[in-house]
Amino acid sequence: MLPGRCRTTAKKVDGGWRITGQKVVDQPRPCEWGLATVRRPTRCAQHAGVTMMAIDMKAPGVTVNGLRGITGHAHFTEVFFDDVFVPDGDVVGDVNRGWLVRARPWATSAISIGGGSAAPTEFTAGD
Repeated sequence: MLPGRCRTTAKKVDGGWRITGQKVVDQPRPCEWGLATVRRPTRCAQHAGVTMMAIDMKAPGVTVNGLRGITGHAHFTEVFFDDVFVPDGDVVGDVNRGWLVRARPWATSAISIGGGSAAPTEFTAGD
């Protein structure tokens, strides 16, 4: 996912955040917790406005639907967030720096798959 395509929004409220939007994930089975990148409605650079959050999938306002293909199997899941409350403590990493959290596994896998260490392993806000 490119940071500019993040359409799920997060609005700061007392003690946490209100999340609204939709995600499609490649997890066909239900899970208790999910990770979501969300965007704050700010006028900052696209990388800087993204925050990563852990979301309780049983929270009020979370709706999960399997997306069935032509074979009848659900290989993807559609998740809707309708004004879901996420406590401040469930923010992963720093607010507005979620893209760095999201990108780090890609850098790690690129290094291990490529067998080298030439790929960058640290990111800055300017990346």
